[in-house]
Amino acid sequence: MTFEVIVVNISQIRGIWETRVKKYRDRCKKEKERLETSALQKIKQEWSFMLECRNKGIPQSEYLKNGFVDTPLEILDTHLRNSSISKWSASKEEEPETSKFIFSLCGSEWQELPDYLKEQTYLKEWHINKTLIHTIPDYIQTFEDMNVLDMSQNKISSLPPEIGENDREYKELIRKFVDWCQRNHLRINAGKTKEMVMDFRKHSPPSQPVVIHGTDIEAVKSYKYLGVLLNNKLEWAENINALHRRGQSRLHLLRRLRAFGVRGALLKTFFNSVVAPAIFFGIVCWGSSISARERSRLDKLIRKASSVLGGPLDTVQVVAERRTLCKLKSILENSSHPLHETVVALGSIFSDRLLHPKCERERYRKSFLPAAIRLFNKQGPNRSNLLPPPNQSLQVPSTD
Repeated sequence: MTFEVIVVNISQIRGIWETRVKKYRDRCKKEKERLETSALQKIKQEWSFMLECRNKGIPQSEYLKNGFVDTPLEILDTHLRNSSISKWSASKEEEPETSKFIFSLCGSEWQELPDYLKEQTYLKEWHINKTLIHTIPDYIQTFEDMNVLDMSQNKISSLPPEIGENDREYKELIRKFVDWCQRNHLRINAGKTKEMVMDFRKHSPPSQPVVIHGTDIEAVKSYKYLGVLLNNKLEWAENINALHRRGQSRLHLLRRLRAFGVRGALLKTFFNSVVAPAIFFGIVCWGSSISARERSRLDKLIRKASSVLGGPLDTVQVVAERRTLCKLKSILENSSHPLHETVVALGSIFSDRLLHPKCERERYRKSFLPAAIRLFNKQGPNRSNLLPPPNQSLQVPSTD
């Protein structure tokens, strides 16, 4: 057996490769210089500038000089600084009676609020979006009629304390509730009452405590309501952990029964009456909102239970979908249910489907009602069995 040995000079290969790289860079440099001196590049720049000016609403007389386009960016900045009306407020011109009480500001060119705003204390709504404003001035407390403060996608890191202290509507509702309890011979136990504020911001400012009967109400991040753990972010991790611990303890009882010789239908009855209620408690609330990791933890318990029973069991997703559809059916059949009119109003006039509500946040899209409507529409011909009888036709309820 013979072998062929190939001898290669590495320096020659390196020289060839460096020569090719140098030629490629030269070609790229020449192409870049050609594009910079080309008339097409300038025409493209002028067209882009004209399109941006047209979108901003700048008249042609400001950027056309003797038929030529004047493209300094100062034209855009000057026009936007002199204009106190944003695109959002321009759509409100059809309602002059209400738009005069609305202040709107939009654009990254704004780094602070205009000075004339402090004199317009009659405003009822502030809409400040996509700006570079970092702070809200202290004179916001003089706007006593304000009921909407929209400050999304800004650089605002903190709010003035007047906003937290001026939550009159919230405290007024609590005061009316306490007065109603006293008139009806009911007394609130302030020591057991908790306050949980739903705030989805990453850095939420501290709020003033609520006082009932001279006692400060404790603010908590999570609370157990009717056996379901809720937190201020509407997340289900704590609730799933509690269900998992409870399911493990009930699963231990199931194993002990099998060790004592219990088999068949009696063991399955124990699972349905003791183990399953612990794992699936409140599944209509959280079944469509939990993460895949949380769902797999509960599915693992169900697989362990199925190995003890010696037969297959439904997964968390299957049980959640079945019970969600049953709950939706009971809502449609019960005209006194609080969600009955809401669900009936979503009926389509062209078919027996339900219209999916508009969901701006993923949190709402995964909640009960949108998830139930999606499952309902997937039923196909079987969905007609869930609809109310003809005398309860799907019509939008009156708002009178």
